[in-house]
Order: sequence, then structure tokens, then C-alpha cells
Amino acid sequence: MEIYAVLKVNDGETGELLEKVDGFFSCDECENSEEFEERHGDDLLEYFENKLKYDYSGMGALVRMDVVALADDYEDEDEDEDDGEDCK
Repeated sequence: MEIYAVLKVNDGETGELLEKVDGFFSCDECENSEEFEERHGDDLLEYFENKLKYDYSGMGALVRMDVVALADDYEDEDEDEDDGEDCK
């Protein structure tokens, strides 16, 4: 399973985005993003915290981590569809 994860740090008062770090990860044992986050969430958070430029602890910053599973295969469905319109 291929995973894309992003950690965003926002100012707790203004909501301004202070910093964003992201990355791609993989796990052959996980079947979905929820399982990946359950198994690897602590390690992932530690990885991202080490990538941040500043230490935001104690600043009242809001930290959010999103984890998304990437599709294994992509099929272009648009090639098979005919919308009935010709380009002129």
C-alpha cells in the first residue's frame, strides 16, 4: 500500500499556515490508510516533527496530519467515454 501523508501546522489564533511537510510512504502489510495510521502513526508523527523547521510546542499551534491511501492502478475512464460532441 502506497500512502501520501501531510502534516500542517497553523497558528492557533489566526489560523495562518505556519509550516507544511509531506511525504510518500509504503507498507506491504497495511490494507488501508486507517490501518497504516494505526500501525505507523506515532512513527509518522515523529518523522514529520523532525522535518519541521521550528519547534511549535507550547506556542498554541494547531497540528493536523492527514493520511491518504494512493490507488494501486489508474485507468483513464475518459478514453472509453464518448460525450457525443466533436471538436470543430
